[in-house]
Amino acid sequence: INSASLLFDGAPEGPITFSGSTNRDGNDWAFDLGLTGPNLTVDAQGLAIDPTGADGEIEGEMIARADDLSIFSELANSALAGNIAVDLKGGLALDLEQFDLDGSVTGSGLSVGQAQVDQLIAGDVLLDIDASRNEEAIDLDTFTVSTHLLAVDVQGELGARASSIAIDARLADVAPFAAGFSGPLGVTGTIGQNGSGANFVPDLSLTGPGGTEATLRGETAPDFSTVNIALDGFAPLGLINQFIQPRSLAGNVGFELAVNGAPTVENVTGVITTSGTRLVDPSIRINFDDISGNVSLENGRANVAMVAIPQDGGQISIEGPIALTPPLDANVTIRLNDAGFVDPRLFETQIDGTIELAGPLQGGASITGSLIIGNTTVRIPSSSLGGAGSIPYIIHINEPAAVRSTRRRAGLIKEETAETARSGPAFPIDLRISAPGQIFVRGRGLDAEFQGDVRVTGTSNDVVPIGDFSLVRGRLDI
Repeated sequence: INSASLLFDGAPEGPITFSGSTNRDGNDWAFDLGLTGPNLTVDAQGLAIDPTGADGEIEGEMIARADDLSIFSELANSALAGNIAVDLKGGLALDLEQFDLDGSVTGSGLSVGQAQVDQLIAGDVLLDIDASRNEEAIDLDTFTVSTHLLAVDVQGELGARASSIAIDARLADVAPFAAGFSGPLGVTGTIGQNGSGANFVPDLSLTGPGGTEATLRGETAPDFSTVNIALDGFAPLGLINQFIQPRSLAGNVGFELAVNGAPTVENVTGVITTSGTRLVDPSIRINFDDISGNVSLENGRANVAMVAIPQDGGQISIEGPIALTPPLDANVTIRLNDAGFVDPRLFETQIDGTIELAGPLQGGASITGSLIIGNTTVRIPSSSLGGAGSIPYIIHINEPAAVRSTRRRAGLIKEETAETARSGPAFPIDLRISAPGQIFVRGRGLDAEFQGDVRVTGTSNDVVPIGDFSLVRGRLDI
């Protein structure tokens, strides 16, 4: 072929040459095949034993090398890179009932266009395999994968009478995949199977940074239609921070979970507990310290019982059931006990009261309750009257991803318009807010105290306040 580009898009210019020879001896055929092309060579030689008979098989060796995988990027619809070499020898029955294979795959500079996978396979990669199959079982004498970060060793037997596969896998450092954490992650154990078609029996243990540990034990049907699995362990909550940015969690979580029956949320039981946990949400300037409590799972519902201490004092508790299937029906009570909330630029306040959230969380749940506003100070900033004024809107051109991520965490990027926000699911509101006094408005020479009552009605998309605040006393000094 004059040019490889004739075979598929993205292939480089340059000829591809096929070569081969065969030699027949009775019903057996010896072969010697070769292919050369741009950055690609394949050589295969061996013996096809009675290839048209009932017991036909092939014995031989194949050596292949691709010096630049990027030529296959268009074909794979992914940004490939690096080089790879395959050396495989052994025998294979044409009906695949028997085989005996021994080989290796080596690579360097590999990339498949997926960031986390690329981090795993960066540098040199080595895969070794030595496996065979007879009428009774598949023997996996060697199956190892080695990269600069990952080491996997699997050995064992898969058979009609009994199976047992031993697994030993280790990730040298979780830092590339879990921001804020570093250290090794390991999984060891066995996966067994007793008899043909019998249940799988996993017995696995996991250890990781920050005291992470977990065990998985039980059994599952071969088609996973039914399971009887227990998962117990302990892990740092910071592992999920990259998924909840700009919010962040610090603390630990313990879990004792089980699935018995079909693998659905209705059959998940157990409890998840935490204590001494801290939640920071810079987008709404709220920090919660010493979060403790548990979430128990049963009959497709999560029963929440949590207590948190706002950074500015007081206490908030949340309790009640939440369905784990759409539309996520809930009946949750939120209690505030002198809960302090502060925005240093605008206000500080304390709130007592109860809020009830009842109905589907995907839209339509009612928000009702009664709140009492305690000692509150609202500040009128004086800085805007002089000086250079506020910073004008800045257009960022060719903004680096890291800078945009920082601005997003700081709440400086509005991801949606007001119209988009108002178009979300509506939640009916009926909240009574009472301020018997000590609502102080201060700044720019003003020192005033207010009191009043407001009923907040409507929906989350169209809030309708009813009521007023009246002046108790005041002074204006110009």
